[in-house]
Amino acid sequence: MDAYCRVEKEIWEIEQQAPASVLTHTVSKLEKITADLEKITTDITKNQNYSFNQAINKIYDIDDEYLNDIDNSIQSVMTELHVMNDPKLAMEHEEFIANLNRKALKCRHLYLLNRRKLDVEEEAAKLSEKVQNLQKLYEQQDTILNEIFDSSHSSKIEAELDRLRNYRDTLFSGELAWQDAIKLTQSATIFSQVGFSNWQTIFVTSNDECKFRLVTEVRNAIQESALLIQSAQSLLPTVQFPYCTQREIRALLQVIKYLYTDMQISERYEHAKEVYRSFQKRTAALSKWLKELMDTTIHKDMEEVDKKIAETFAKLNSERMIQIKKKVPNVSLANGMILTAESVESLHSLHQKNMSTK
Repeated sequence: MDAYCRVEKEIWEIEQQAPASVLTHTVSKLEKITADLEKITTDITKNQNYSFNQAINKIYDIDDEYLNDIDNSIQSVMTELHVMNDPKLAMEHEEFIANLNRKALKCRHLYLLNRRKLDVEEEAAKLSEKVQNLQKLYEQQDTILNEIFDSSHSSKIEAELDRLRNYRDTLFSGELAWQDAIKLTQSATIFSQVGFSNWQTIFVTSNDECKFRLVTEVRNAIQESALLIQSAQSLLPTVQFPYCTQREIRALLQVIKYLYTDMQISERYEHAKEVYRSFQKRTAALSKWLKELMDTTIHKDMEEVDKKIAETFAKLNSERMIQIKKKVPNVSLANGMILTAESVESLHSLHQKNMSTK
């Protein structure tokens, strides 16, 4: 009985984390990121005369130092062309500088994707260990029960619990996508706020070095925010976002290609400021909309099925313990007490407590 109670408790605690469902979801994310990396790698292969393997190697060469070197080269060109604070020269050289910025944006996109890929791979490895541990616990549980009951033993409650667990896995897979999308849009909101705030600061900054640093931070923040929104949309392909649509994101990414020259030209600076202001407001609105929609639909369904699982799990334990007691009279619990109705209720309370602190 001690071994049975220990295994049941461990199974229950791990199942609350749903490692199998989370692992499936994480592997799916990893596949999407890998596909995006391959797509950009193919683009590099076509446009820059790299072989595919050279392009792959180039991805892993991109680090903070590499990105800083690219940005420094843009700054050097702008200094040599005397573009800073000269609207006329800024307009004259805008396409040349935009092309340099396009390269920087593409390299930074690769860097962000690869960094995210490494994070998700690490997450998947940890989840795989949890799933394997849970499988071992299931095997231990089967061994214990087979020693007590014959192979023909079956339980309607156990069948109902399996059905509820399968239903929960289906719901949870959907909730995981929503949870991740919400986290991504929340992060996007923070980045968009940083980008808009820094763009406003440029107007009152006279030092050229500080201006360049600020505008680069704007570009990085707005790009990362836009990419996070795209990732959120890819997680929920059947959901039509009312804010930050794909068309809006494409337009935004086009605007930041020209921000190094836009900051030199008053009218374009003001136009870009309105674009970044609107984007900041719409990312916040999107994050709020997704959170409210999930809370009123999927999350409510999850709470209901979790409650049913807790109740059914407790019933199954009560049934098994009563049957074990009949098979082995005076069997004791882990605390040394004889199994009674009170101890069965105590186990039920334990499971209810685990659910309430989930």
